Amino acid sequence: MIKSAFSASDNQTLYRNQMKLLIQTGCKYSCRVTVDLAGRRFNAKSMMHIGDIKAGDRFELLFDGEDEIRALEEYSRVLETD
Repeated sequence: MIKSAFSASDNQTLYRNQMKLLIQTGCKYSCRVTVDLAGRRFNAKSMMHIGDIKAGDRFELLFDGEDEIRALEEYSRVLETD
């Protein structure tokens, strides 16, 4: 298992795009992708709790499975806020 910290953009347009990409990117990989938002964990591939991440929030993604490194690399690219 590997993990990495991310931030949701403060910009509303970028934030909405990030949340869409959070789900879409996870669905490309077989590994488990879990969001850790202030100690609360949920599936990053499901829309159920993604709305709990608010603009400006910091969260961690945990990756567990055979393609976890590739998944982390893509998430790092698509969730970039700079």
